[in-house]
Amino acid sequence: MANKRKVLFINPKFQLKFMIYFIAFTAIALVVFYTANAIFIYNFEELGAKLNLPANHIFFKFIAKQESKLNLIFGISAIVLAALQIPLGLVLSHKIAGPIHRFTKTLKSWRKKEDEQHIKCREGDFFPEMFDSFNGYLDKDKK
Repeated sequence: MANKRKVLFINPKFQLKFMIYFIAFTAIALVVFYTANAIFIYNFEELGAKLNLPANHIFFKFIAKQESKLNLIFGISAIVLAALQIPLGLVLSHKIAGPIHRFTKTLKSWRKKEDEQHIKCREGDFFPEMFDSFNGYLDKDKK
């Protein structure tokens, strides 16, 4: 079955907040790892200084080269993570907001005395048990 979703931001307030949290947690993790790498490099530089190695010693050149590589890897990782997290955050938030939106919309239509019918859940949406429970209640109530 083809994906027929047209509106990705069903509940923009929730979805944007969800995505901000998603990205913020990753940013915090990146800062922690970057700081750990910086401390690691600093400790090696301190070791070289304690050994009284000259500033142009190959040891320091090696450390500088490794730090440069780590920073490049870190930068690329941050860009790739951001590029992946935005669509992933949007899809995940949609799978949360969609069922809640559908549930709310159905209850509003029932309030207008429209026909009470089962609420359907799309495949892959979160909270299918919520629909099953409610549909079970609806079946019991109709008896």
